[in-house]
Amino acid sequence: MNKQTSKNQYSDYALGEILFSLSPFVLMLIIFAINDEVHQIIYQPEWSFAASVMFGQSVTRLYYVQKRNSESRIISTDRVALFVAAILVFGFAPSIILLENTINDNNPSKIVVYAQIVLFAVSCFVHFISNTLAAGKNELE
Repeated sequence: MNKQTSKNQYSDYALGEILFSLSPFVLMLIIFAINDEVHQIIYQPEWSFAASVMFGQSVTRLYYVQKRNSESRIISTDRVALFVAAILVFGFAPSIILLENTINDNNPSKIVVYAQIVLFAVSCFVHFISNTLAAGKNELE
């Protein structure tokens, strides 16, 4: 298998996981559409919950990158630790705070609502990158 095929295979794998994570939102969209309340979908706390799960999975994927990296040293340990810290500080923790806010507040502010959507989008991107690195690192060397 050549390197380009391998890169595409693992990118497709990572994208497939993200699309599978979107399935509850598709179901919510259908349910809200049936009830003529599509505009309510952005106010749901599931966006923050999904973002926190995706950020958490990204951290575990980076663990596998580090584990595989112990033999080859292509990515420094400090760099992986920096990525993990950034995910936890700028992704996971804010997602949990927004989740708590949207669950406990019957009418969350627009900034909270839009912030959780943005964090979800960022979590998908981070998950895609970390999953691609973890799944394909050995074959891409």
